Amino acid sequence: MAHTPQQTIIDFLSTPIRTPDSTISIHGESRTRMGVMYTDGGVGAVAATIRFHKERLIPLHYAALLTFVDANARTWEFACFARQEGEHNWVFKGGGSISTKNVEKMPHVNIAGGWVEGGFYAGGIVNMNGKTITRAKILSTDGLIFEDSVDDGRVLFVTDREDIFAPVRVLLYDVAGVVVSSHIGFGV
Repeated sequence: MAHTPQQTIIDFLSTPIRTPDSTISIHGESRTRMGVMYTDGGVGAVAATIRFHKERLIPLHYAALLTFVDANARTWEFACFARQEGEHNWVFKGGGSISTKNVEKMPHVNIAGGWVEGGFYAGGIVNMNGKTITRAKILSTDGLIFEDSVDDGRVLFVTDREDIFAPVRVLLYDVAGVVVSSHIGFGV
């Protein structure tokens, strides 16, 4: 039993990888990507390489952006979510890898996360593409707004609400508070 959400995440990520349960299609605004779904096991991270870059804690809910190197010497950017179930028991509820590729011409966020039992989390790397981006907002189709500062090129959002409607719009702001770019995230 892990007493901290960080240790829960370290324990999960450093568990050896299992065979995927199924292949899934992730449909985006302009392209479809293939992914795999696992229901047990970890991702084979080398525990000593796990670095937490950004964390958010609200009552009973925790999200983090981190990096690690896996057993095959690949470096990963990852978003994770854990939920507290009992006084000292944190349970890993979800995680996703974040692409480090910059394929867009305008500033955007390579985002990972989504809906999990107990809430919603999203985080990613801000590709500034020559602009100075200081804040980001996520706006759901039902009008809920989540906001974060850009720190070390990353943003992170977490809520205990499971009823966030997709798709969500990601808005990026410059130092003057002007919207520099907008794009769809989780365009399911």
